[in-house]
Amino acid sequence: MQDAFYETDGVKVILEMFFETRDTAVLDYITSVMLVIPPGKLDVKTISDVTGLLIRTVINFGLRNPEDARLPLFLNGIGIIRNFSDLAFRDFQDGNDHMIIQLREHKHLVSCLIETVRLCVTKFDEVESQCVENCMCTLENLSHDVIDERHEEEHSHKISGLTAIFSKIYKGRQKKTKEKKDGHGLPTDDSERPVDEYEVLWKDASIGLFCKIITNEKTQPITLRTTMGVLINLLPFNWHGAVNISTKLRNQMVLPVLIDCLSDLRDHVLVTKTCHLILCLIFDEKNKYLFGVCAMKHLLCMLSMKTNSDTFSEDIVLPVLSILTEIVRDHEDLAWNLVKENGIEKIKFIKFTPEIYSVEIKEKTSELLSVLWNNKHKHVYLHDSSTLTKEEVKADYVL
Repeated sequence: MQDAFYETDGVKVILEMFFETRDTAVLDYITSVMLVIPPGKLDVKTISDVTGLLIRTVINFGLRNPEDARLPLFLNGIGIIRNFSDLAFRDFQDGNDHMIIQLREHKHLVSCLIETVRLCVTKFDEVESQCVENCMCTLENLSHDVIDERHEEEHSHKISGLTAIFSKIYKGRQKKTKEKKDGHGLPTDDSERPVDEYEVLWKDASIGLFCKIITNEKTQPITLRTTMGVLINLLPFNWHGAVNISTKLRNQMVLPVLIDCLSDLRDHVLVTKTCHLILCLIFDEKNKYLFGVCAMKHLLCMLSMKTNSDTFSEDIVLPVLSILTEIVRDHEDLAWNLVKENGIEKIKFIKFTPEIYSVEIKEKTSELLSVLWNNKHKHVYLHDSSTLTKEEVKADYVL
């Protein structure tokens, strides 16, 4: 049936009806059909045109008349845009960022999505709704690589060591090419740089809204994960805006929620996102110390002394080891917390047990043990209680 629909220009007919009709009942039906049409059946121009019409005639109308934001037409429109963003993200993973940039810079799209989330969360108290999930999934897709070269150069803020760590975690996931758009070079004068509409993503009000989603007990797991994903995308380590975002998350009590999420071992995707977000936040010394005091036990639980399928994935273990390394690097008391929780034995197990984990993991354990060894001579408790030896620190890891 689906093949016949596509082979007989069914998509073309539906699109023509969508662009021509303004009857709400008909649009309800049309958008419900469009919701199940694979975006890959549409060309980029059609996707852009459909997105523009949805914003002008559906989403903006729903935002001006909040009760209409619960109608099928509005909800279908949000779902269609999510499907478009999913396709754009798949292209991005394959090295083509054209569509993701086009959608992100589409007039009013990002603003409308954020305002839709605000409407659902603050006015309707429906943070658990499908509409919020669709909006946050779309924002996560569109926020990948959003802090582009202009912002990096304009707001240079290098944070020692962490950029390399994070790039290893996402090795192979970044887009392979970066297309330059005409007229988007870095201006010589800051005042000449145009302000992109999508920059509303990291405005204080938007970050506050994301904090509300994370700290709300009714938030669905997928919405929680995608909201974390948006924040991860906004926290590259060489952008000074990360400092403001990090402070906001700490002040809005997001950090305790992240620590709780580490305990949800049934949802490995959530744990992975949580570890990556914590890694993004520990460049801030206050955050680093709070996690070192309150989350040490939870983090070490991710390091299993097993060789079977019960071990955690590298997407979890690598950021955890990176977090621990940064936490104990300059804090002997936090290193002592690691020792008390049997952390050294777990780290040595990973380093010297063959056929588990990759070279990156093994190298990170070697670095962490070296940091702990340096701390051992600074802290009497480490010296008395640690089973770490110089030979173990200097020894090569076992693959």
